[in-house]
Amino acid sequence: MHRHVLTALILSVAFNLLTQPAKAVTLDFEGVVRSGGGYGSIADGDTVSGTVVYDPSSPFTLNVPAGSRYGNAISAFSMTFSTSSGDFTYTAGDGGVVVGDGVNAGGGDSLAFTADLSGPSILGTTAGGNFLVFSDPTGTVFTNEALPTGPLSQADFTGMNTNILFFENSGGTAVGSVLADITAMRLGELVIPEPATATLGLLGAAAFSMRRRRFACC
Repeated sequence: MHRHVLTALILSVAFNLLTQPAKAVTLDFEGVVRSGGGYGSIADGDTVSGTVVYDPSSPFTLNVPAGSRYGNAISAFSMTFSTSSGDFTYTAGDGGVVVGDGVNAGGGDSLAFTADLSGPSILGTTAGGNFLVFSDPTGTVFTNEALPTGPLSQADFTGMNTNILFFENSGGTAVGSVLADITAMRLGELVIPEPATATLGLLGAAAFSMRRRRFACC
């Protein structure tokens, strides 16, 4: 009977190793509103900060003019404008990433994050599409169009780095936007704990227990 228990635990370990969550990459950014400030309570000079989390193992979706798109890579997007009227936070639970290797004018590289955000309404409009874009006119950041796993920083993207959030009317038409210049970013790998670790510990304890039982009865 104990042999069957051990076999079941071994199968459990194998299953966990095959189904453990992928590593996720997190990107933090900060910026300053440059254009579109004055749209409601968001003014020029207000600051913005946010975080994007995506899975670097997400499958390629399609080629677009800006590079290779990974349509469902983003698992979390959060962005907050700090204003004199308080904080305005916008979030999304999914979104896409586009990686461009030598596709920009002059052969530059780019990294873009797109998502439909939700949050506070402004002037009777709701948040809609958001585009966070980093560019490298030297074309030296990427050597291919795979999703980057980091580390990367603002120093790697010396071109125009911006975030634009569109606001839509009830018909879904963009009627306003807020554009911010990104002044700092950091992209690095975040390792999610592997569930197999606990199972391996349990397996070791079970094997040790079985060994003790066998010697005790022989």
